[in-house]
Amino acid sequence: MKSVSGPAAAPLIRFINVKKAFGEKVVYTDLNLDVFAGETLAVLGMSGSGKSVMLKLLSGLLKPDAGQVLAVGQDLVGRVALGQFGRPLR
Repeated sequence: MKSVSGPAAAPLIRFINVKKAFGEKVVYTDLNLDVFAGETLAVLGMSGSGKSVMLKLLSGLLKPDAGQVLAVGQDLVGRVALGQFGRPLR
């Protein structure tokens, strides 16, 4: 169930066709996720399944190999999320 304020409400967080790998270890091949205002999200999975990688992509600690990570409509590639835009990714 989505808690949106209208049919055109944009998600606060978006992962669009995100790909991420570490050498031969592929973590995401096509991650697509929208999180809207008022939603609660729990990320569950086995050890090594990519939970922390998702948070690091959102926080700007990691850069996706392909795709986009958006917060409040802003592309986070090359920036740090949640109020600290402007600091380059490593």
